[in-house]
Amino acid sequence: MSLLHFIMINTYLAIFYGLFILLSKNKTHFGINRLYLLVMPVVSIFLPFVIGKVEGVSGDRIFFHSEMEVFKEINVLEVSEGINWQTLIFILGLTVSLFFVLFQLFHLFKKSESEFYRRYKKYKVYLLLSNKESYSFFGKIYLNKNQLESEDVILEHEYAHCKGYHSIDNIFLAFIKGLFWFNPIIYLWTIKVKENHEFIADNHVLKMQISAKEYGQHLLINSLNTKSQFIVNAFNSKSTIIKRIEKFNHKNQYNMKQLIIVPALVGMTFISVSLNTTDVKEITKNTELVLVVENDSDPKFPGGEDALLDFFNKNFEYPKDAIERKSEGKVYVQFTVDVLGELNNVKVLRGAKDDALNKAAIDFVKKMPNWVPAIKNGEKVSAEVVFPINFTLN
Repeated sequence: MSLLHFIMINTYLAIFYGLFILLSKNKTHFGINRLYLLVMPVVSIFLPFVIGKVEGVSGDRIFFHSEMEVFKEINVLEVSEGINWQTLIFILGLTVSLFFVLFQLFHLFKKSESEFYRRYKKYKVYLLLSNKESYSFFGKIYLNKNQLESEDVILEHEYAHCKGYHSIDNIFLAFIKGLFWFNPIIYLWTIKVKENHEFIADNHVLKMQISAKEYGQHLLINSLNTKSQFIVNAFNSKSTIIKRIEKFNHKNQYNMKQLIIVPALVGMTFISVSLNTTDVKEITKNTELVLVVENDSDPKFPGGEDALLDFFNKNFEYPKDAIERKSEGKVYVQFTVDVLGELNNVKVLRGAKDDALNKAAIDFVKKMPNWVPAIKNGEKVSAEVVFPINFTLN
């Protein structure tokens, strides 16, 4: 993944978060909100890699040269000299984030902190031995022993979380947060996911025979003197209670503003395609599909392939910084051999992810002497040459 893709991923994530805040304000489309909050982080990751169809080039004389292989054998000492600190810091942050998730899961599943109480509908209910807030996690409901006066309301609320498989959302977002640990937007995103879970469960309870006023009183009374937890769906989460009560009287309203997500997605897709697509003729993995017009003779390196190989071995080196990054890839260089044999319009037709490889390929082609021009109908003609160079490390 290039730096450009990295920036695009985090930019798209911020844009999608901003759109959510704009579109979800004073709305109660909780099911749609849940889908949006789960899907858009994934869209943010994959959207920057969207590649459009490559356009064709003008002209009818295109010669696809045989591939040149750049093979470099490296050892441990060569690699250790160039530590990629950015990657190292990212992996360290990811490791710490995932460790924190596993640590929380370990404490949630500790049997010593709860005891079986009864069943509620099809789910087991456990009494917490500590003063943690009531919560549910993967089909199990944990009830604070000091909240038994609100038992029926709490159990119905947590039943909605279990029935909706909200714990799966929490685990999924925990790993997404691990990937984006450096981006403050993902922490705000996680908060919104948990808030939306509570809105869904509250909406479920309010459809039962309980008034909004009475239910709000249960929330406020049970928010006192309990300890908050991470990664679970808690009945009396202190950070969301006011927002939850405010949502009780909001009604769904559809308006044209919510359709802004469509042009936003189209625009971001267009940007991704534009940045990932080279405006040149299509080259597929099957190189035989490249057009080759029959000439009396194709353009060639002076002295033939043996001379080209000798020139290649003497004048080409694997970029040192690419070796340090363990970069590999294939670079297609396109250039024009005119009627005098001069090489013009040298450019990367399709490059490797590492720009150092692209630059090395361009620099090599520009060192070449004049070629023998193509001949067609007995006359010298200009011809396009596609020159693939494959960089490989052992």
